[in-house]
Amino acid sequence: MERFLRCIWTITLVVQIYGRIVYKPNPESALDDTSSSLISLAISPDAAFERDILGIDAPSNIKEMIGKNAVLDDALKWKGLVIPFAFSKTFLNERDRMQVVLDAIEVFQNATCLTFVQRTTETQYLQIFADLGGCYSYIGKQLANPPDFKGQRVGLNINHCFKDGKSGIAQHEIMHAIGFYHEQSRLDRDEYVDINWSNIEPDNKAQFQKYINTTAFGEPYDFGSVLHYGMYDFAIDPTVWTIRPKEKYRGQEIGQRDGLSATDIRKINKMYNCTKPTTTSTPPGTS
Repeated sequence: MERFLRCIWTITLVVQIYGRIVYKPNPESALDDTSSSLISLAISPDAAFERDILGIDAPSNIKEMIGKNAVLDDALKWKGLVIPFAFSKTFLNERDRMQVVLDAIEVFQNATCLTFVQRTTETQYLQIFADLGGCYSYIGKQLANPPDFKGQRVGLNINHCFKDGKSGIAQHEIMHAIGFYHEQSRLDRDEYVDINWSNIEPDNKAQFQKYINTTAFGEPYDFGSVLHYGMYDFAIDPTVWTIRPKEKYRGQEIGQRDGLSATDIRKINKMYNCTKPTTTSTPPGTS
């Protein structure tokens, strides 16, 4: 038995080492996100749609957004299952934070058939940027990058996006970049959660839109998704809920930022037609 357990431990160790993401910092090519021109691009959390989604100006172009849902538009998926990425200079001096992001990337690489590679000359890639404003991302691979910025921004504020040293917030933003909206935006969400509209400012009610022409890939509603709102998001009175599970689901928790749920993983694998076996067990999450 001892020999058997030692063998299992060895196999597990090899798998973990094999799945490790290696990043070799290159200060000369790293984006200087402390320059005044790039600081001017910082995004206020209130300016991003649903607080962390770029590229959408709600509610004026909500219909346009609905017609271009990332999970249905093949043009917004990463081709060849490969996602190049690069860190800005700030992260080169914040190695602990950079490692948290690498840990987040490793979860996707081990749990799905997506491969993340350090950017070399690719023109479309994720630029992980230590933004002053907050934590945010675009939805899916963008067809064109802003002319004044290199790479597709994933903003991860050094002070606010690394709670307790966990990688859940980074996983949240990367899952947006892979091609997913928030879980409570599903068309069937009213069967599972209630919205307290009276505790939401009129200007923020668009943040609780439901999207048509989207797909859940046949998966059940996932209270434990890393992409689900928390109970007090966008609250006028922060002590009163804005969204919560319906009475029959009241034992379910929402808004966790520990990591991808099992359902999150299945959706990614279905979206990208993943067939290869994964090298990790189910990460934190409730579904």
